[in-house]
Amino acid sequence: MNAAYVQHRRFERSVAELRLMGVRVLYGEGGFAPNQPGQGKSKEYPWHLVLDMAQELAGP
Repeated sequence: MNAAYVQHRRFERSVAELRLMGVRVLYGEGGFAPNQPGQGKSKEYPWHLVLDMAQELAGP
């Protein structure tokens, strides 16, 4: 996902709907901030957040 997708008028509403359904979305403040199109920076992706969330959901 990049910053161009985020500009779509339904994007924020879709994220809000997912969160209302209990889906954990790692987008926004404290999560993933998308890059501009064509400027992917995979080394900067917050993989630690994904792994932490997976570990939390898997339990002890």
